[in-house]
Amino acid sequence: MTPSSLDLNDPQRNTLAAAFKYTDRLLSEALAGLAPAAEGAIFTATLADATPVQCKVIIDQAARLRRALRAALDACAIPVTPPRISALWNLRCTLTSIDIALEDLGPDHLRGYGGVDETTAAHVVELRAQIRTVLTELLAYLESGLGGDLAARLARLDQTRDEVRLLRELERIVTAHGMVELRTPLGRLLDRLERNWWTVAFIGRVSSGKSSLLNFLLATEVLPTGVTPITAVPIRIVAGPTAAAVVHLANEKPRRIPTAQLAEFASEEHNPGNRRLVTDVQLELPTDRLAGDICLVDTPGLGSLATAGATQTLAFLPRCDLGVLLLDATAAPGEEDVAVARTLLESGADVLLVLSKADLLTAADREKALRYAQGQFAAAVGRALPVAPVSVAPGHTGLADQWFAAELAPRQSRHHELATSGLRRKIGALRDAVAAALAARAGLEPSPLRPGPAPDAVALGAARAALENSRRELYDLAQRVTPAAATVLAAAAGVLARSPAGDESTDALARELNRTAARIGAAFDLRLREVRDGTATALPSLHGNDHESTPLPSPSGRPLFDPAPVLAAGRLPGGWRRWPAAFLRRAALRRQLRGRLGGALDEALRAYSRALIRWSERYLDELTGQFNAHAGFAEARSVAPGTTPAASEAMRRDYELLRGWDARSAA
Repeated sequence: MTPSSLDLNDPQRNTLAAAFKYTDRLLSEALAGLAPAAEGAIFTATLADATPVQCKVIIDQAARLRRALRAALDACAIPVTPPRISALWNLRCTLTSIDIALEDLGPDHLRGYGGVDETTAAHVVELRAQIRTVLTELLAYLESGLGGDLAARLARLDQTRDEVRLLRELERIVTAHGMVELRTPLGRLLDRLERNWWTVAFIGRVSSGKSSLLNFLLATEVLPTGVTPITAVPIRIVAGPTAAAVVHLANEKPRRIPTAQLAEFASEEHNPGNRRLVTDVQLELPTDRLAGDICLVDTPGLGSLATAGATQTLAFLPRCDLGVLLLDATAAPGEEDVAVARTLLESGADVLLVLSKADLLTAADREKALRYAQGQFAAAVGRALPVAPVSVAPGHTGLADQWFAAELAPRQSRHHELATSGLRRKIGALRDAVAAALAARAGLEPSPLRPGPAPDAVALGAARAALENSRRELYDLAQRVTPAAATVLAAAAGVLARSPAGDESTDALARELNRTAARIGAAFDLRLREVRDGTATALPSLHGNDHESTPLPSPSGRPLFDPAPVLAAGRLPGGWRRWPAAFLRRAALRRQLRGRLGGALDEALRAYSRALIRWSERYLDELTGQFNAHAGFAEARSVAPGTTPAASEAMRRDYELLRGWDARSAA
């Protein structure tokens, strides 16, 4: 019987196929043991002791063996299934498994095998944090897909800009010399260069005219408007070749939709309480007023008529560069308006006050309203804020045009210049850091760039452990500092029962709720500042270098608590004031408050705690990113000299290239 006439059934073929596949796998593993272990491998099974001649003969014979296997497969009519699993996907799954396995490195697991003292436990957590930091960066690189390819991202940018040419050289040098520690700061700079938007959020109470003003400024009718709560989620508006919207959802891929469908995802009517789990809406419009890097944001309304979208507005405040706060010309500014302005200022954002619907006032009343609003905010926030009247009513639209030309456009231009200047300084700082790392690795003479001392690995480990642990503590912190509604309302009843008869109970209750929320928020703020200060102490050797003088970020822009939905849950009758004794008034009021507002306040406090946790997580992400970027500078310098002569020469050439970059650019 010739090989081509083998008569085999499917089970027989499967048995042979399994044997051949197993043979090929074992052969691959054995041949891999002939070569030196992969760079940096720690646990290796074999010692590479074969001579070059032996390796050549063995590899040639193995090739013959594989040709024989191939012939046997063909003879048995056994097809070879091509690989279907991506190597990158397989690596990603493996790294995820490693991350899960790292949990076994925790002290709680080790205590199952015997006692572990607190000092040892802390060091174990630090070791795990050090490993996890590198693992997380590698996972982030893999999960970014094409976006993780810094060279490809640079190629998509404007090649005539000098900072892009410098970043391209830095990417080449970092990749060529294995300086993976510096890929994180390089990637962060590239993020800023790609999306260096100036973000302007339009904020105000329900029906204050935010969407109408934006529709007028952008010469569109795309944004939904109305007298009831309309906007359900923040809508970012940027320049685009055609009018379209990109909707990001938590449970499915982003959708690109025509603008006519925007209300289905972004309005309270069609998406009540954001039931569709919209995480981001980007509206692209072809308009001159969005040219360049400006991004306008239409936010959900605040106030007693506000819906769940108000929470997203309050969470969005720390992320904008400028807040345009719309004040209804026919109503006095409230405490909520002042709180929004204060939060924006604390976040480092500018604030513009806009007196909307100014056409409803006479010229004299308009001037009075402007002076009153300016005085109220100056007294509350400690600085004068510009206030301007606007209107989009027929015959009064010149006010809106004048405001845009006088206030918004000049700020956008100046901000772009400042942002670009700051970005150039940061890119120059990275250039110095890469040059310093090259000098340290190649054993060059100390340069004016001051490579600096090696980092304290123990301190870095402790800081990374603190960052990792702080994330796990957020939920425990929320439980500790968030009181039950009954406790808050009992305290509020005591305050209200002693308040003057003329004092509005609703306003007094709002103040008490805001004080409670302030105490909860202050506890989060204090904990984050403790983490930041503890983290900063791990980088003392870096602070003396010019290129790392930027401090680690401080927590800012803490979310606001909106008491309006709680107060809207029920009105308080004034009958409790008729009780003669203070303790009777207090008891009656406590019963009323718990019965009417208890459920709404419990939900509001839980929602506020969740908002604080999300805010804290965003801050810790930023803090961790900046810390790792700073630490990467030092870790890249700390690699001891010991490269080959050829590698040292290449490092020296790149070092001289970076040192002379400014002179070459000028030439």
